[in-house]
Amino acid sequence: MSSLHRSSSSREGPARPGHSALTNANDEAYSLPFQPSEGYGGEPFPPLGNGAENVQMVERETQLADLLRLLEDCAGGTGGTALITGPLGAGKSVLLRTFAGRARASGALVLDAEGLLLERDIPLGVLRQLFQDAPLADAERAAVDGLLTSAELCRPSALDIAPELRLPTLANRRLWTVLRAIAERVPVVIAVDDLHHADDASLHSLSHFCERAATARILVVAATAKTRAAADRRHGVWLTDLLRQPQFHQVRVALLSEEGVTAMAARRLGPATARRLTGPWTRLTGGNPLLVLALLADAPAVGEEYGRSVVACVRRGGRDLLTLARALAVLGDGPARHLLRELLDLPEENVVALLETARAAGVLDASRFRHPSAAPALLADMPTAERAALHRKAADLLHRDGASPERVARHLVAAGHAAEDWAFDILYAAAAEALRADDPEFSGVCLDLAERAGVQEPERLRTALLRARVEFRANPLAAFRRLTPFVDRRSVGPEGADLIPPLLWHGRTDDAARILDALGDRVPDERAVTALQTAWEMAWSGHSPAFRKPTRTFEDSAAGRALVDRAPSAGPLAEVLRDGPTEGAAGSAETVLQSLSLDDDTFWALHSALLALVYAGRTRRAADWCDALSREAVARRAPTWQALLAAVRAEIALRDGEPSQARAHARDALSLVSWRGWGVAIGLPVSCLVLASVALGVGERVPEERGGLPEAVFGTRYGAQYLYAVGLRHLAEDRAEAALRGLTEAGRLLAASGADVPSFVPWRSGAVAALLRLGRPDEARALAAEQRARPGATRKRGPGLPLLGSRPAPRGRTDLWEEAAALLDPDGRRARTTRSPDVPGIALRRPGPSPVAARRTGRPITEVRVPLASGRVAVASAPGARPDVGALSSAELRVARLAAEGRTNREISRTLFVTLSTVEQHLTRVYRKLDIPGRADLTTAFPPRRPVRAGPAAAPGRRRTEHRRGPRRAEPYATAPRSTDRRPTRSAVTIVGTELPDERL
Repeated sequence: MSSLHRSSSSREGPARPGHSALTNANDEAYSLPFQPSEGYGGEPFPPLGNGAENVQMVERETQLADLLRLLEDCAGGTGGTALITGPLGAGKSVLLRTFAGRARASGALVLDAEGLLLERDIPLGVLRQLFQDAPLADAERAAVDGLLTSAELCRPSALDIAPELRLPTLANRRLWTVLRAIAERVPVVIAVDDLHHADDASLHSLSHFCERAATARILVVAATAKTRAAADRRHGVWLTDLLRQPQFHQVRVALLSEEGVTAMAARRLGPATARRLTGPWTRLTGGNPLLVLALLADAPAVGEEYGRSVVACVRRGGRDLLTLARALAVLGDGPARHLLRELLDLPEENVVALLETARAAGVLDASRFRHPSAAPALLADMPTAERAALHRKAADLLHRDGASPERVARHLVAAGHAAEDWAFDILYAAAAEALRADDPEFSGVCLDLAERAGVQEPERLRTALLRARVEFRANPLAAFRRLTPFVDRRSVGPEGADLIPPLLWHGRTDDAARILDALGDRVPDERAVTALQTAWEMAWSGHSPAFRKPTRTFEDSAAGRALVDRAPSAGPLAEVLRDGPTEGAAGSAETVLQSLSLDDDTFWALHSALLALVYAGRTRRAADWCDALSREAVARRAPTWQALLAAVRAEIALRDGEPSQARAHARDALSLVSWRGWGVAIGLPVSCLVLASVALGVGERVPEERGGLPEAVFGTRYGAQYLYAVGLRHLAEDRAEAALRGLTEAGRLLAASGADVPSFVPWRSGAVAALLRLGRPDEARALAAEQRARPGATRKRGPGLPLLGSRPAPRGRTDLWEEAAALLDPDGRRARTTRSPDVPGIALRRPGPSPVAARRTGRPITEVRVPLASGRVAVASAPGARPDVGALSSAELRVARLAAEGRTNREISRTLFVTLSTVEQHLTRVYRKLDIPGRADLTTAFPPRRPVRAGPAAAPGRRRTEHRRGPRRAEPYATAPRSTDRRPTRSAVTIVGTELPDERL
């Protein structure tokens, strides 16, 4: 169906079908490059090339044909007026330019002009454009210039809209005379783009020309946007007058259909890609060719060109439409119409009309932009002052409308303005909400603006405290520095409770206690109770043994009573540290971990529950929870949380007998937060690093004693863990005096904190070994008895005594060694030997030959060996205290002797003509009756003798030797290959069967 609409008053000129040449009044011929029938239904007009206009002419062929028919009529002597209408960005300008190019090619004279928004108030601006390049004779040029520049000819208009300047009728007649004279020589096309931006004086003159165009070879073609804003009523009046003109034609241009979008995209991207993109691109553009062209430029992803095209599109709609689009960009997310009306200060009907114009152009879907890139582009296009003023006005409107603090704050931040009385509370609330939503950047900018708004000290303290919480996630040291100016103030309000957790983190227990006492009997608000609960959980986690024993003032205060009901999460850890591992504590810790989600207020509760599981021996469950929380901390960009959880993971790995993993986790923890930023908690990862490194026999650069850690660490349980680790390292280095000092100091700290249980830090185990090494058996026996009396002393799991060192027990003192073994292995189960331990372990022995060589030569050794994770120990007595073999049966005795000589189970079965299963059963009973850990300790009961020759089952002519050479398949209870190295060794640490010289520690 043709888009050409003819006015009811149209006057048809003489039809000249079949003629290819048009003549003017003087019979001067002007050739057309096409036959009149072309474009009606036959071959399309000649192609337009491969440029942007060719792409944008999709679904515009019919409209072009209509205009070319009017051009043919004009050349035949019947002019007229054509108005190209359609939504913004629909391709009206492209159609007009294409038609003008065809008209020039046909020999017509094209006078073109463009209405400009910025020149809308300049009288006769469009008219001057039309005549500036016209081929006029000198006399005509002088006359036109005189008419357009003579201010005396301009007077106020009589239109009822507003008094405006226009040319008087006489001047318009003279201009028409000039145009008609040109048209006598050549057909004239007056092409005006963006007519809706034309000045009123030019519109008045064009109206004069349109009234007379039908009688001359003059065709007026204009493109105008379809706008319904009341502000364009003057344009509407002009159009109403135009509709009454003879030979008026309206050419309608619509947005593209889905097929049109496909065709447009296919010319650039190919058919297959175009079909795939049709659906999304139609939704993004609404069929607007200007926006489709932008997507083609941005392809494959939506980019900056799309946003720029949205700006260009709405700019063509006039000031009011541009202001509406900017207001939508400021308010965002489909704002309510009443907010738009108030922000724009326009009547309701105007807002409705402007929204309809934007929707018709495909820029909006309902009242939302079709793509997020549109709003930033519109905001960037605004002058800075205008944008700030609009944001400020939006903040005020939204605040009065009851919008969320976050939404109001975004406008205050964008405006850089916080002078209103309500601004501080809004910004503070928005900053807190942003922190909960893991948006520390926006939280920080809200606090920046709030600091400018808050002039009272309580407000400054509130912003500093919240900023410290924001910064704690990534930089605890910077967070605390913000608070130091407020710590020494004499008067502290209820908000001072928030100072206590960071003070505990950095070991300033006295300041924390002073603030706590200052709270007195004040009834704390919700925020204060949360802060106190956090402090309580931090104290139980290890930050301050003194703080968790509140002063009398606090016990009897309103704050204390409120906290008792709010700090159940510290209960499981308190129970484990006080009474040792219990099923109830582990279950309560699981409940806490299941019921709380991770945030700034709950982190320490979750951390406390994790430690409760670890110290209760539930390391597998603790590892699962720790890994899950670590993944969440990574996703939420909280390095401090990650570091603390990595430190817990390191301790879990130590207790599970995985020193390599423990070392890796400890290093990760220390890399995430600066050394000073750790505060007193630095003791946890460093202690794990020391224990893991000693267990692995590798050197690690860690601080010695107290020199490298803050002094405040040694008033906490973290300090006790560190001193314990360093004490064991000294023990491994045969520095028993230093080891005893460190371990004793660790015990003092643990006693002060109420956490002196072997399942947490078995410091007495190391101290017993140190005392034995120093030849002080009576003190060792007393300490061992003291350890037995502690809660949890019968549990298998502990942090693990990684190593114990000693020399041979004094004569007559082997019972003390057995007492130490019983202490460290209370279940009565001896750890396996170095060859086949339950878990990685280490043992220190005195200088002398290796254990294997000593057993072969019968030289006495005594060794105390402890698996890393369990705290159990195997004590090998001197050969003089040989186990009694009288309890063995003859069959067991034969199997045991062959095994002691180094035979494999298969060799024993062949020698004795029994099955492998029988050999294994006999050996199991032998180990139990002799009370030895395993096969390697059989040499203590059966000294080496001459090798046993092969039995009857051996092949004739072959001689069985004591050892096989080279690799062999591992057998149950197989002994380690015997070493032939008889050289004396220095003090060494045996790690899972490997001897490492002490220089590597």
